[in-house]
Amino acid sequence: MWSWMADNAQVLNIWIGIGTLLVWLFYAHLLYSGFRRVRQSQILITQGGGTSIDSLCLITNMSQESVYLKDIILSLYVDDGVHRVSVTDFENRDLEAAASAENPITRQGPLSSDQYINVGTFRFLARQAARAAGLKDLDDPGEMLGINALKITVVAIYGPSGSIIAAQRKFNIIGDDNEHLEAEYVSTRQMRGMLARRRVRRWVGQPL
Repeated sequence: MWSWMADNAQVLNIWIGIGTLLVWLFYAHLLYSGFRRVRQSQILITQGGGTSIDSLCLITNMSQESVYLKDIILSLYVDDGVHRVSVTDFENRDLEAAASAENPITRQGPLSSDQYINVGTFRFLARQAARAAGLKDLDDPGEMLGINALKITVVAIYGPSGSIIAAQRKFNIIGDDNEHLEAEYVSTRQMRGMLARRRVRRWVGQPL
């Protein structure tokens, strides 16, 4: 055996070198995957204070870098289709109610890592979107507008790279009185794919 190894030492060294290279490539891939996972943007859209339509809509930046909240788009799913409206800025009629907030005119602004912002109750956002979409404005948006679901899409600028990122979450309106929300999925969908980012850029008028 030793004689065979001595006779084929050059070939064995080549294979050992290839094996070592493959091991290093494997570990390099693990390190890169871990680094990329840590550096990926992560925005959460959650409910606070219960599950009713009067619960708070909370947006949390779980990314490692700060983000700048650029736009909040609310999609209203009604019987005759979908109405997509930006609710980033407060309406003129809501300025007095927003006077005690940190930013009284708009919901835009920076969010540091692990920081969250309360953008209002789901009922408040739905009524603002309904008015902007030209739907009938009454006290109960679920019952009087025939709203079946709400989808919140958050568009932000991520850290030093300045790239557009987005996340969204859909809530179905349930209950006999249309007063409760049920998230369609357990977690917030991160819109990282190329097609998803193109669609978001069209919504907010951001050039490619």
